[in-house]
Amino acid sequence: MAEVRAQMTQAWILEVLGDLEAFARLNGLPSLAAQLQLARHVARAEIAAVAVPSPADVIGADKLPPDTG
Repeated sequence: MAEVRAQMTQAWILEVLGDLEAFARLNGLPSLAAQLQLARHVARAEIAAVAVPSPADVIGADKLPPDTG
């Protein structure tokens, strides 16, 4: 679950990069917009690579044995 939470907390960067890209396009900065689009793709891939689901996320927390620790 911690890994999935990390992915969710890192997702804000995708929104920021998208906003910056839109700003660049609206203000006649096509090269900057293209670089920001690329940066968004890189960020999405890296966030996905870091976020490995836990067993609870895959099979459901209700299916795991109770924590006795």
